[in-house]
Amino acid sequence: IVDSKDNLKDTSIANIALFINDTWLTPKNPLLYGTTRARLIEKKRIFEEELKLNDLKKAKGFALLNSMIDFDIIEKLKIKGF
Repeated sequence: IVDSKDNLKDTSIANIALFINDTWLTPKNPLLYGTTRARLIEKKRIFEEELKLNDLKKAKGFALLNSMIDFDIIEKLKIKGF
């Protein structure tokens, strides 16, 4: 989900993380502040940052995270429109 200023938020079912410049980044202002997201931030496995729609082009990896799936790296991600 993207807001009116092209800021990435989350998916409808999970928080997201993008692997950019050898670091996993998650949106600074997500739709939901999930428990898995909070734990991974606390452990410094992911870091909060303002992420824009165009950051998807820079990402070398994409992951979904929530309390049911923990941290799931999506292999061979294809995004329509890019």
